[in-house]
Amino acid sequence: MTCVSASDCCAVGHSSTSGAGRRTLVEHWDGTSWAVVDSPSTSPSHENYLLDVTCATASDCWAVGYVYSGSGFQTLIERWDGSRWSVVSSPDPAPTGANILGSVTCAGQLQCWAVGHYGDEGGPAQTLIMRWDGTSWIVVTSPNATAVVTGEAQRNRLAAVTCVSASDCWAVGSFSDVDGRGHTLVEHWDGETWTLANSPNATAVGTSRFAAVTCLSAADCWAVGYHNDHLAASNGQPLIEQTLIERWDGSSWAVVSSPNTSALPSNILSVVTCAAASDCWAVGHHSDATSGIRHTLIQRWNGSSWAVVSSPSTSAAEDNSLSDVTCAWASDCWAVGSYVNGGGVNQTLMERFAPQ
Repeated sequence: MTCVSASDCCAVGHSSTSGAGRRTLVEHWDGTSWAVVDSPSTSPSHENYLLDVTCATASDCWAVGYVYSGSGFQTLIERWDGSRWSVVSSPDPAPTGANILGSVTCAGQLQCWAVGHYGDEGGPAQTLIMRWDGTSWIVVTSPNATAVVTGEAQRNRLAAVTCVSASDCWAVGSFSDVDGRGHTLVEHWDGETWTLANSPNATAVGTSRFAAVTCLSAADCWAVGYHNDHLAASNGQPLIEQTLIERWDGSSWAVVSSPNTSALPSNILSVVTCAAASDCWAVGHHSDATSGIRHTLIQRWNGSSWAVVSSPSTSAAEDNSLSDVTCAWASDCWAVGSYVNGGGVNQTLMERFAPQ
């Protein structure tokens, strides 16, 4: 989701009904209530998913995702012109494979970026970065990490992108080694090219993956996700995810201590945003150690440390997870996601932090 102002927010996703393909879902906050906004899908028989949205202005927004047509996955990009959403043509580097966009951001109306991954059938996924030049979306060359052990090409996926300026953007995600372990993946745009940037992993033997990134300035960025003990899982022990948070200080990325609800259930962070240098939010979910049921997870940065903040779930017996968070200003933030109701149906979930 994204907010242009306290009375102008937009959230995207998908909806479905029995016997029909998934359709794009867009909802708008007008300062008083949320309402569904008409948004196109490529075909009633196609599966349409929107995964992220951003606005350059109140009348210029972009949403990205993908379409499954039955013969492959194609990129999906839609634009809001102030009155309606429409599908905008976007390239697919792997015409018969998978082409997926997971994040979009704009450094200005004439420079927007969308990131994700693509891959031919049977081949490893590779990073996918597209740029809007004011006229069309074009694929921009982006690097891929190679396996740490053998140097072979492995699965590379970008999950999120953000820009401080037209010449300073970051994209994050993960790549997989030959033994299946995941490693953090960070790329930087300097105004001319995208290059790989060094980023640590939470542990030397486990998996570390990024899901989101945000920047307050050129010397203050945050990336979040999760890590786990991959080797423990391969030895038959439970695979437990724990939160992962890293910070860019202008010269390097470093792991920052982040809390978990406990050492047993999984704790995963999906996205991060900052209202100020001393006020950042990260959201996701944690799982009950006994039942496995998911509950909302919200953490807050106060300028010196991250702490878990109490957040509601619809029911202790229903899966709840948060997938995005944004702030209109420091005292007005939204978190969105979904929950599974008593009938086993996914429903939209929205939470607001607005202290009096």
